[in-house]
Amino acid sequence: MRPLDLRWALLALSVVLVVAAPAPAQDAEADQAKALLHKGVTQYARLEFKPCQSTLLKVDRDKLSRNQRKQLDQYLGKVNEAIKGQASAMQAYTEAEKALQANDLATAKALFEVAAKSDFVPAAVRRDARARVALVKKKIEASGVNVVNVAIPPKVTVTEPKVTVTEPKVTVTEPKVTVTEPKVTVTEPKVTVTEPKSTGIDDVRMQQLQARVDRAKDAVDKGNAALDNDQIARAISHFEQAVKIAPEYEPAVVRLEYARSLVGQAGGLSAITRLERKNRIRRQRNDVRYAEAMKRSYEAMQAPRRAEDFARAKDQVSYAKTLIETSKAIYSDSEYRKLKIEMDDRLVYINMAQAKWNKQEVRRQYDEIKRRELERETETARRKAEKLRMLKTRVETLRSNQKYGQAIEVLEEVLGLAPDDEWAAEWHDQLISFQLLLEDKQAHVIGRREEARQGVGIREAQIPWYELLRYPTDWPARTLVRQASGAAEA
Repeated sequence: MRPLDLRWALLALSVVLVVAAPAPAQDAEADQAKALLHKGVTQYARLEFKPCQSTLLKVDRDKLSRNQRKQLDQYLGKVNEAIKGQASAMQAYTEAEKALQANDLATAKALFEVAAKSDFVPAAVRRDARARVALVKKKIEASGVNVVNVAIPPKVTVTEPKVTVTEPKVTVTEPKVTVTEPKVTVTEPKVTVTEPKSTGIDDVRMQQLQARVDRAKDAVDKGNAALDNDQIARAISHFEQAVKIAPEYEPAVVRLEYARSLVGQAGGLSAITRLERKNRIRRQRNDVRYAEAMKRSYEAMQAPRRAEDFARAKDQVSYAKTLIETSKAIYSDSEYRKLKIEMDDRLVYINMAQAKWNKQEVRRQYDEIKRRELERETETARRKAEKLRMLKTRVETLRSNQKYGQAIEVLEEVLGLAPDDEWAAEWHDQLISFQLLLEDKQAHVIGRREEARQGVGIREAQIPWYELLRYPTDWPARTLVRQASGAAEA
């Protein structure tokens, strides 16, 4: 190849590399958007409508194809109605249980039927609602009560919860959705009941019906435990016993059909091998435990925020991760990756929330320290002001009693506590000046007396000796003695 052709080839190759450089990043973003869309659709299929809405709102629609955008808009359009419908059905179910406890059979039946007909609640809830409807019907028939003008409760109004979505950088993090629980208003239907005379037979029938349902529940629980231990024959026996005890208890019928599906019509194993059947049971048990662990993780984050709450949430996610990793063989590669991504995202979110909480906690502790310091300073200032007031009162008392030296000492103590106190400084200077004046006056008097005494001594020293003979120094005393003695002689 000639040098010119080689240069042109290298130039073309460099252009191609420059143009194609952003492709991996764009592909990664597109894959991330598709993964989020697929995750939201899966959550919708699982009836996890609130997490589904949170996931779909994080999808970058610009990275999707036209059909995927259409699918995104379709699910975003119906997820709100699904959230409302699920909340309405669950509220109806709750109100039905309250009505059943209050022995309001007509209202309980109507509300259980609302929950049983809803497509937005899990199948287990619908089955239980249908079983409750059958139970309420039996109670109504056993009581012989004539129910007149029973109105189906109106549609429950639900306030659409506000969803706050945090988009973390780089990693796909499923943030916790802060939802204010909607207030559900249910208008109690007016029921006109014509009650016949109560008889002891009706009460006995009701008690017998409730006792049969309770016994059937116990048998179903024993059958489920037998299935967990891979004892299908024993489980079928328990389920058949439950159906025999209470044919109207639908969960017993459903579990019996499921247990029989694990066994062939001729009594041997069906096409499902023993290993597959064990894996299916193990998979169901793992799914339940995984869902409970993730639920407890969410509940820990909704509790009052403490360091223990974050540790408990992490422990639950770690437990779920251990559960999935030890049972990796019963999951497909895509299911395992999806669950692992979900758990990793959950841990990332918990760490981010904990970091934010740690900052808030440090700030709160700092504010608490400042508040205590301010309280301490305020109390110190109050005590100082009280002490200054007492010392000033003492100064006034000492000054009134002319105890200026003690007053000056107290004023010096005041100035030691409050050097900028003008009142104390002014009185301190005045009392010191006044005390100096008093001391100067006393010294002047003493000095004049000493001066006079010295003058007298000088004058006495100037008297001649002979004058002392003529006029002794004790002459006034002698004169007095002489006068006294002369008066006595007279």
